[in-house]
Amino acid sequence: MTVASDDRQPDDAAASLPKSFEGLSFDPSADVWSLRDAATEFDFEWDRLKGRLTPQFLDGAKATLSWYVQNRSLSRTRNLYLGILNFIDTLGITKAMPLGLLTESHLIRCRNLLGKRREHRLGSLRSFFSRWHEQHHPGIDDGAARWFDEVKLRGNAKGEAVATQDPLSGPFTQVEAQAVHQSMTSAVGSGEVALDDRYGALTSLWRSPPDWSWTTHKRHSDLQVKRPGADVQAARLAAQRGGRES
Repeated sequence: MTVASDDRQPDDAAASLPKSFEGLSFDPSADVWSLRDAATEFDFEWDRLKGRLTPQFLDGAKATLSWYVQNRSLSRTRNLYLGILNFIDTLGITKAMPLGLLTESHLIRCRNLLGKRREHRLGSLRSFFSRWHEQHHPGIDDGAARWFDEVKLRGNAKGEAVATQDPLSGPFTQVEAQAVHQSMTSAVGSGEVALDDRYGALTSLWRSPPDWSWTTHKRHSDLQVKRPGADVQAARLAAQRGGRES
């Protein structure tokens, strides 16, 4: 008697998995998606939501975000994932009463809890929830989809953190920016950071009349560190500002 067996090699299994926007294979059914691009890495930890969402709702969220992983940048997808976590936290969803169906009432309550200054956080999830509903994954009520079509949400206030000199999300002070610049210069001198065109461009910008807010949005790809046994990896600025790492 002949027994059928699955003789596929691991590489064959990986080849059957979908690929991220950056070209990396990932398993949409996994509890953790470890993804990266040229500048950063990020773990999508779905087990953080287990129990707070019904299995069907969690499957719908993962299926929808899987589309974004495959068709949008890691930065965009990461922001959506973090937005989902914030949405669940804002509503106070617990394991005692897991969320199984998103309704118009949830959206109205979330908007009221956020207030006008922060309702842009809900607005940033508009396209995600709309796509979820359009793709017919379980979890989104028709009324919730209509609510997003009918309600106009305030956008993020541009420049507010800079104008108010917010100590966490506002611009670097001149002292902070100079400290970062000195650290970069030392790293170049020790050979830890490559002195390339990107570093030169960054240096010239910092020596211009200072708009220090630009440095808080600097991409990790502006720095490169060579580590033994690996290809070029991105360095991170470790300038702590009251709990924020830039």
